[in-house]
Amino acid sequence: MREKGSPKLNQLFYKTGKMERLFLVHVLFTMCWAVPQDLAGKMFTFPKESDSDHVRLMPTGENYSSVTVCLRYFTDVKRAFSIFSMATPTSPNDFLLFKESNGDMELNCRLIERQVPSLGTEEMATWLGTV
Repeated sequence: MREKGSPKLNQLFYKTGKMERLFLVHVLFTMCWAVPQDLAGKMFTFPKESDSDHVRLMPTGENYSSVTVCLRYFTDVKRAFSIFSMATPTSPNDFLLFKESNGDMELNCRLIERQVPSLGTEEMATWLGTV
């Protein structure tokens, strides 16, 4: 009977004990889940209104010279709310997209506040600086 797959992997898998195979399978699954993933086409849903529900995205690198955020959202919330906030070591809202209750969009970059035209439910903004 011919073994399928990589000869080295087959040799490692079939010539080890049950516990070693179990450990190897665990390591392979862990490595698959640890790979950074592109969030394009993904959706975060918050089914009920809350002041504390949020998503935390952890960057894979340490220093960035710029960050671009492109997103689409839907809400029936009528009050003002934050759409995106990026924290840096010096500020918890160093780059902030904020939707006001009247529908206007506010962009805050390093404590500089600007009113920007809203694109409806799709927003795009770029932050230039060093994190």
